[in-house]
Amino acid sequence: MQLNENNLMNFLPETNQALPDELNKYFDTLRMRGDEYADMLVKETLAPHQKAQHVGRLGYNHLLDIADVLAETPELVLNQHSRVATELDEYPGDLRDYFDPIEAPDWVDEAKLELSGRLWKKDMLAIISVLYSLSLPACYLMKNGIPALYQTAKLSSRRYIYQRIYETGLMLDAVLGPNGIRVVQDIDHTTDEHFRQAVNMSDPDGQWEKSGRTLVRKAKGACKVDQSQLKKHMDSVMDAKEKPKRFLWGKGYITAKKVRFLHASMRYMLLNPGICQPKSSDLDQKSFAKAIHHIDKPYDYETLGKPVNQEDLAYTLLTFGYCIPKGLRKWGRRWTDEEKQAFLHTWKVIGYTIGIQENLLTDNWDEAERLYNVIQERQAGTSSQAKILTETLIGFLQDYLPKHFGLDKGIAAKLIRDQMGSTYTKMVMPEEYIKASKGLLTTIVFRIVIIAVKLHYRVRRFLYKIPLISGFFKNLVYETGQELVKSWRDVYSRKPFYVSKKADEWQIMHGVSDSFRKELRQWRHKLFNTIAVGIGALSVATIAIGLYFVFWLLNNHDYRVISGWSALVLTALGVVILNYGAKRVANSRPKLKHRPMFEVIPEKDRE
Repeated sequence: MQLNENNLMNFLPETNQALPDELNKYFDTLRMRGDEYADMLVKETLAPHQKAQHVGRLGYNHLLDIADVLAETPELVLNQHSRVATELDEYPGDLRDYFDPIEAPDWVDEAKLELSGRLWKKDMLAIISVLYSLSLPACYLMKNGIPALYQTAKLSSRRYIYQRIYETGLMLDAVLGPNGIRVVQDIDHTTDEHFRQAVNMSDPDGQWEKSGRTLVRKAKGACKVDQSQLKKHMDSVMDAKEKPKRFLWGKGYITAKKVRFLHASMRYMLLNPGICQPKSSDLDQKSFAKAIHHIDKPYDYETLGKPVNQEDLAYTLLTFGYCIPKGLRKWGRRWTDEEKQAFLHTWKVIGYTIGIQENLLTDNWDEAERLYNVIQERQAGTSSQAKILTETLIGFLQDYLPKHFGLDKGIAAKLIRDQMGSTYTKMVMPEEYIKASKGLLTTIVFRIVIIAVKLHYRVRRFLYKIPLISGFFKNLVYETGQELVKSWRDVYSRKPFYVSKKADEWQIMHGVSDSFRKELRQWRHKLFNTIAVGIGALSVATIAIGLYFVFWLLNNHDYRVISGWSALVLTALGVVILNYGAKRVANSRPKLKHRPMFEVIPEKDRE
């Protein structure tokens, strides 16, 4: 059998098997592929002297705002006099149509999308935890993909990481949330004529014809229509007719298309440094710093491959669709095969939407595992950039963890090492953090927490079979997770998914000072502690419920009463903390005191 675009999955070797030369060469070609459609659109929109240049970066960013409105109220575009419709008409055709619904491939399964949405709502906080400890660090392993991530993702400095992870959280909530990506169906042209054809197939001599709103048998004799045969013929008629088309739509779809354009814009800017920043002929002291951006060394794509190429995109997609269920299992949250496949399926749809070629997309668990291992084996390596990114990520986690006895540093590093394993951790984590993760106190505290988490999930598995309990707690945890994601919004004026002037440029908000940043960090720490106490109370309450049933089976009245009351009190405490305490803290977010509009921002406060 010879490798081609359609049978790639059949060539993927099992774990620990050597990669065939033919397959290795094919993946090398994937590193030189970007996204032809999006790359063309970005060039036409952002490049000088292109047909859509009058749109430019700011025009595209405004289109994002219009797309957000359409995601919520698509009917506005039907009114030609609405501002949305009027402004859309001003855009070039290709760009105007970019956010239109696209036809859903036949393999898109609506039931799996709905199941994935329920999983996100139920396990949002746990999924986010795996995102920090496995999905992001796994991306840092990519020795040839890391330069693009390092230069564009703003993950190498604690100053920027909150905003970057905020955008990642928004993306996850948009695409995974209930009805985030949904399938809408075109008009079904099924008519009475199809039924008449089926009746005549069931009763060939009947000469059935339509008369008003009924069917009349014109031939003489008894009716020979058999119900089972009628159904069979009706199915054959319906199979023969053209089925109504299905389209992808929803807030998650719009967000995925934003990410696709953003990927293409980063690729374009890295390959053409300074292309989106206006040149200045006045080389005075202020403009010289801007002018040198136009002579930056271009991205070394011949060695590294194109930035955000097909291989890197496929791997990154798997760090979500494959790594998250795998990471959850390690901490005691076991998804069924059906649930894992549904989650993978959603990411397959997302991958299709953001321009990953279809032979790199799968919702088969074994194929996903083999593809992930193949790419990781090809690209995994150590680099100083990866260690800087991991150190920054650990710093982000430290902001939320207790500072006593160095537990913040040790547990933040331990979370990553526990998920990635020692071999890969050494590639991306500085030695001092590896040592901190091995500390005795860190190890003891971490093990206790993991045991408690696993017990919680075991008991929850039975409690969530009760619809009333399941629905209440899923909504409570989901709303809490959304508040946590919102807390990561930082002090940059760049709206999520906007295209900046340069691949590495973000504009700080007017009036931000070091004291305000400190106040914001303290508020985040307080919010996280409040959420942690609330979730902890509910988790211990879950374990107490489990103990109640154990003591009930053992007929131990005293311990049963203690565990029952403990469960009741802790549940009430957790609900109050999450429903009221966390929301009250979330609403107390520090507000920026704006400086006068034309005041010069001090150098230390600038980006």
